[in-house]
Formats: sequence, structure tokens, C-alpha cells
Amino acid sequence: MIGAVTVSRFEIPAGKDREYEEMLRSFGDEVADDRGFVATSVWQDVDSPHRFLRVTAFKDFDSLFSSYDDMVASGFLEAAVEKWGIAPDVMRVEPVARHGVGVEQFRTHDVMSLSIRAMEPGYGDEWIEKMKYNFEEVSVLPGMEGWFIGRSDEVEDEIVGMVSWDTDEACRRTIPDSVHYEIRVFRRYR
Repeated sequence: MIGAVTVSRFEIPAGKDREYEEMLRSFGDEVADDRGFVATSVWQDVDSPHRFLRVTAFKDFDSLFSSYDDMVASGFLEAAVEKWGIAPDVMRVEPVARHGVGVEQFRTHDVMSLSIRAMEPGYGDEWIEKMKYNFEEVSVLPGMEGWFIGRSDEVEDEIVGMVSWDTDEACRRTIPDSVHYEIRVFRRYR
């Protein structure tokens, strides 16, 4: 069972993803042998190909913090930022609900949608319930593989929703024409 997830958002200069291949691979290689590490995957934004996302699952928060402490102590993180000039925006997420394939298995599917909402203080739980209801409705549609909802460990009312899809078309037909929050669509990069 997954007890902690990191969602790392970053940008690579447009059209330069192959030049940054080592960077895209290196973090996963660095944590792969950690005892609490479960899985990691890299995603590329379909509509803005210079935007990337790394989703990493850990057994629990102790494992997550231990992995990051080890990377800091070894100099890996500092050297990576210095070499590549990119410091990802990392959000630590506590799992709240899921259905179907787990976030650790999203890497075996082709498309993922992501929504991150920072709610007014005290409204996070209400948004989680609304998100669960919406995800349960679309879970019967062809192409939907699973969903995950979590909350930031730093800002209790910042809520993350991720849905795994088998195709871009299956994903996009569920996104309303008019939404009051951003839903990004990502294709699995590695």
C-alpha cells in the first residue's frame, strides 16, 4: 500500500527533452534502491510539451523523507540542480482515496489527467468528496484505468486528483468544456 507520493512539476526548454534525458532518468535511478521506494514515472504535458511531471510513490512518509535526506547528504540534488539548472516544484501528497489501478501502476498506462486545487481553508474535505463523486461517475467509462486523490502534507486544503487513462481521447471526452480549475493531460514519457 502506498503511504506517500511526490508530484514534481518542472519545465525543460522546448524541444530539448532528449538533451535532458539523463536528468529525466537520474532521479528514479537514485531512489530505486531505497527500501521504501515503490515506483516513479515521468509524464509530458500533451498541450505544453516543455512541461513535465514526475510522480513517485513511497511506502510511507518516513521512506520519502529518508530518500530525500540521503540525496541531500550525497550531494545528488544539489549537483543535479547545478548541472541541469532546473529545480522542480515538489509537492508531497498524502493518499486519501483511490479506485482501480494504484498511482504506482499509472506508469503502465499511456495518459494521465491531473488537477491540483488549493481550496479556501476548511473546504478541502468538501472538494475531496466532490472529486470522489466525479471520479466514480467516470470510472465506468471505457478507457478509465484508475484514480487517485491526495492532499498536500503542507497545505491541508490543497487537493490533488489524478486519473489514469488508456488513451488521450478517453481522457478528453470526460473533461467539461468549461471548468473553473485547471485539468492538465499528460502522456507517459518514461
